[in-house]
Amino acid sequence: MIKDTISDDMINLRLRQLGAKSIKTTPAHVNIVKFAISDEVNITYLYEIKETGEIYLQRVSPYLMMMGRLYTDRSLINMMIKDVELFRNAYNSRNYDKFIQLVNSHLRFGKDLESLFIGHNVSPEDLDEILNRIEEGKQLLEDIRDRSKSVLD
Repeated sequence: MIKDTISDDMINLRLRQLGAKSIKTTPAHVNIVKFAISDEVNITYLYEIKETGEIYLQRVSPYLMMMGRLYTDRSLINMMIKDVELFRNAYNSRNYDKFIQLVNSHLRFGKDLESLFIGHNVSPEDLDEILNRIEEGKQLLEDIRDRSKSVLD
């Protein structure tokens, strides 16, 4: 838990030292942090420090992803720095644009799935078919991961 003596100002100072391009803090302890990985591409995060000391972190650019609930300033900073490092590496890949396209397609799929479920009376059989195809996609990802070289080693 972040103690009273630690503030978002201290976290932001450290993030600036680590290369954050900009940080915007609102009175509600919502912070927006940008790191430049190239002249054209920024990785943008939003983190919120709750009164309980919990920190909620999400990446908002190049695509939206909830990254987690954290309890220390160190874990917040470490998670962002590791993520930026991975994105810098990924950006140098010839597949970066295709990756972003795939992720954005996945996010649209999630919205479309929600819209289908909320807006239509979908049969259990159709839901089972969607689930089976998602499971096939997950298996494809595992197969590709198994035959691809890791950049984390």
